[in-house]
Amino acid sequence: MRLLAAFLGVFFITFSAISLYSYAEEQHLTNLPGYVDFDQLPGAGDEPTIVINLDKSLLTLLSAFDRNDPATSEALKNLESVRVQAFETWLADDEAEAQMASVQQSLEAASWNQIVRARDRDGKADIYLKQNGEGIQGVFVVAVDDGDVVFVNVLGDINPEEIAGIVKRVNVDVDLPL
Repeated sequence: MRLLAAFLGVFFITFSAISLYSYAEEQHLTNLPGYVDFDQLPGAGDEPTIVINLDKSLLTLLSAFDRNDPATSEALKNLESVRVQAFETWLADDEAEAQMASVQQSLEAASWNQIVRARDRDGKADIYLKQNGEGIQGVFVVAVDDGDVVFVNVLGDINPEEIAGIVKRVNVDVDLPL
């Protein structure tokens, strides 16, 4: 019985510490210039179907895995967070376009710059940057496809030259129809 009580005590203390850390981390992120509050965006449903949260400590850990690519490691170390959430929206095409326009207005009001706007019969996607002079403080992506909306927010000091070098090394083919 004492062992069970000790185990429950340790479990409770550990759970409390993790909860406090998570709360403090979320509060830290909300103060960063590149942070986008997904809950405040039009189109976010009641409950996300996908949630991915990579915080600074996990990104630092990931940066240590590939020692053959110091530029990628350095780029990952400079990030504060990568957040992804997907929602089911079941919007018709005209509603999805209105939703995208509303997101655009919200972000532009907060000094985000739209750098990509892609539309076709299968889906819609926009990419925005939060800049400070030569650097980038955040990237936000919104995509609507088949009734789903996906939000991606990358926070941290993002060096465009590092990103271009990474894209070149991994041979990403950016094949856009013109």
